[in-house]
Amino acid sequence: MSRVITTATSFDLEDWRAVYKAAGIFADPPSQAATIKVTSVAGTFGLSFEDFGKRMAGWSEATFEEPGRRVGYWRPTALPRHLQPEESYNYSQLLAAKSGQHVSRYISDYDFKRTGTATKSEFLEREVAVDVARYEALNALPWPHTTAWDPDIKARVLKHLRRGTVKHSWCGYSTCRICGAILGSTCVTDGAWTWPDGLDHYVDEHDAGLPAEFIEHAVKDAW
Repeated sequence: MSRVITTATSFDLEDWRAVYKAAGIFADPPSQAATIKVTSVAGTFGLSFEDFGKRMAGWSEATFEEPGRRVGYWRPTALPRHLQPEESYNYSQLLAAKSGQHVSRYISDYDFKRTGTATKSEFLEREVAVDVARYEALNALPWPHTTAWDPDIKARVLKHLRRGTVKHSWCGYSTCRICGAILGSTCVTDGAWTWPDGLDHYVDEHDAGLPAEFIEHAVKDAW
């Protein structure tokens, strides 16, 4: 396996929190040791802390084309299952490529160009690394937790969340991690922060807590 894959699978939960911090996505704060470790690993690839985080988190470049911070992106399940490289379709294709067998996945010239790879094996190694990194990074996201909201603060935060503008649209709706309600299919922004459509549902219906920094920002904007 490539060094990227080895790095991805050797990161623990604290390390992935640092990866998400590097990518500008809110998660539980990483330890200083994890931040130092990820910064060091990024340097071995010739990348900055932030660029390494974006790549390893597995998000497309389009997601990061505008500056800002992200809030309200929760862990996908209560008990996430760690995806191992050998469980992915891309990994089976990588083995086929390395053994000289037929690779059924279509890889275009554009795929090689956008990834900076030159062979099918190189491209598939990168894809496997992204498969692993994306799932592990998702597991580092927080699970929504309830908090005791001040009614006035809560009302202002909800007002702010409900007047964001659409930044990205996705195919299919997300569902509430707590009650299963169908939520939105977009990410919205206020120009500084980005959050998923439906975050107001978590706050309004389940008293989900949000980062103090975002709450302070939202309250100031909601006068």
